[in-house]
Amino acid sequence: MPDWKQISKLLAEMHNEYGKGAVTLEGENAFSKAVEENQVFYDLGSPQRHMEWEEETLTPKMIRKWLWELRKDDILERKDVFAWTVWEEDKSVGGLGALVADELNDILDDTIKIEVTDG
Repeated sequence: MPDWKQISKLLAEMHNEYGKGAVTLEGENAFSKAVEENQVFYDLGSPQRHMEWEEETLTPKMIRKWLWELRKDDILERKDVFAWTVWEEDKSVGGLGALVADELNDILDDTIKIEVTDG
């Protein structure tokens, strides 16, 4: 069972400091994990899994409420899933993604590749 409190705290900290964040359901920095394990990010682009906030600064409570609404989604059973957020011009946006091996780029054409850098 994911520790929603830990995940939302780390995701809010990353989002508020860098304007974006990505945290695995194990509470790890998904950016670091992707770089270390040569993986890429894919958005699990389902509208019911996305969230928008008018605020630029997110609180752990805001993120936890969104994740709690998704807690029964079958996708959360996968071990490669992460939650992400990003600031886009006038709103914050969040969604779920998956960490997958870089070799799967060509197979996963129904998803969106999210660029990962180590800097």
